[in-house]
Amino acid sequence: MSDYAFLLKRRRRKRNWKKVNYLKRKAVRERKKRQRFANRLKKIRRRKLHFHINEKRKGLLKPKKPNKFQTITVPSNFSLVNNSEEVLEFFARAKKLLSNRIQLKFDLSEVTQMTPDSIALLVGSITDDRFSRGLSVAGNAPRKKALKRLLIESGFYDHVVSSDPKPRRHNSALFHQKNKFKVENDVAKSVCEMAVKHTFGSNEKFTPIFAIIIECMANTLNHANLDKPRKYRWWLFLYTNPDTKVSSFCFFDLGVGIFESLPVQNYIRRFMTKLSFQSNLDLLDDLFAGKISSRTKKKERGKGIPEIYEHSKHPLIRNFVLIANDVYCNLETGENIKNEHPLMGTFLYWELHPNN
Repeated sequence: MSDYAFLLKRRRRKRNWKKVNYLKRKAVRERKKRQRFANRLKKIRRRKLHFHINEKRKGLLKPKKPNKFQTITVPSNFSLVNNSEEVLEFFARAKKLLSNRIQLKFDLSEVTQMTPDSIALLVGSITDDRFSRGLSVAGNAPRKKALKRLLIESGFYDHVVSSDPKPRRHNSALFHQKNKFKVENDVAKSVCEMAVKHTFGSNEKFTPIFAIIIECMANTLNHANLDKPRKYRWWLFLYTNPDTKVSSFCFFDLGVGIFESLPVQNYIRRFMTKLSFQSNLDLLDDLFAGKISSRTKKKERGKGIPEIYEHSKHPLIRNFVLIANDVYCNLETGENIKNEHPLMGTFLYWELHPNN
């Protein structure tokens, strides 16, 4: 073999080795590149999963497109105080439909009886995003002229959007105020003055009503659940009946409710046994007696419900009703009922009657 042929063969062999090495290095680079891409993809998927879990927990995921309006009939006796089981069942059914992204239309046309307390709860519910889920809630007015006038005078249309012109009210029949974890002395004072002037025709002070309202405001904070901190709005309604001179009060918040609050749950764990505790009705006597302390453990706290209970015995304060979770309690008659459909929150209703 000539020197030329040998050199040529050696050069070819060298080129082949270079080509093999190049291909090997290229394969290694491609493998590493695929591995980096796979690792990056895993991180992205993990991040997306974590993001969606967090967003779902926060309730910030973009909701599905809601379905068309579905009509739901309001009970003919639309009174939370006089017909609590049926009214609470109605609100529970409405809440379930709204949670399934079904927009609702409340049909009030066949309502034959209606009281201010049910209007108060209706306003508080449809303006609460935890109930409406951010969906539109439509409705109509009762056919009976007296009930339609009650709906207008109650200030209901101040909280909803109507396709028709807003009805005019002849007088401010219903006073309402909402706030967050605050005791508003000025609000309580103005409501008391309005009620006393309407019922008694004077500007004299009536301490029991003022004390009840203040204790209700403070009780919203006392029975808050610290495990799930959230500032719940309270609502205060006053309806002054021009025909009977009776002033009707409603105070409620749509929080956890008294019997699901931290102080009550702690009391159950510490002092109640499985044999002695059958339902929340068993806690009423201890609650009114002040045995269930507040979450702050201060001496001035924990007297909200007992203080309210004492003032409810005033002869001019009548029809005092407490509804919380699955408990219905009429403080005047002593009637205690366990509701099948609970109210997530605390609702108090009472009336101030003239002295005659």
